[in-house]
Amino acid sequence: MRPTALSLCLLLPLLVCIAGCERPAPELAEAALPAGEPVVVSFAVDGMHCGGCAEALRKKIAGIAGVTECEVSFEERSAVVSMASSGLLPRVTETITRLGYTTEVLAEETA
Repeated sequence: MRPTALSLCLLLPLLVCIAGCERPAPELAEAALPAGEPVVVSFAVDGMHCGGCAEALRKKIAGIAGVTECEVSFEERSAVVSMASSGLLPRVTETITRLGYTTEVLAEETA
């Protein structure tokens, strides 16, 4: 059986997941925390292929200075991030997109 472009497109995400879903991303420079109130932000996250993707994303977000808690769900295609300042929102969004996922803010609540 000869592989087609379609079958290769379907297998590529599986191969990425088998490899551990670790997508290298440039580290964000640590800077002073931006001003703002503590918030909890819910994100929709598209592009995860497995639980390993979710765990890799959780670790990267949790590593951002000022993030106090982070939960990422592959099943729900979502992330909920508690952060010390609403000014961290662009940094968290940038981290998600640098890892190759698409995202949008679903809700933002003052903590």
